[in-house]
Amino acid sequence: NYLFARHHDGKFILRIEDTDQTRYVENAVEKLISSLQWAGLDYDEGPQVGGEAGPYIQSQRADIYRNYVQQLIDEGQAYYCFCTPE
Repeated sequence: NYLFARHHDGKFILRIEDTDQTRYVENAVEKLISSLQWAGLDYDEGPQVGGEAGPYIQSQRADIYRNYVQQLIDEGQAYYCFCTPE
């Protein structure tokens, strides 16, 4: 993704997927960012950098997603699922 973005004059955007809290690993985000910096892979937008596409941590986007979900439901383009986890 980094090389593709650079080759095509695009942006390398770091998005943190943290919505599945059952797989949460303490300090994982910090380690990821540190590893990217160590490798010289600087991102153009993301946590600690900011930018137009934020917020970059997905759990912080919940209200945005909720609004779009409600819009789809109101328009009859989506529906609630009442399936059991089984």
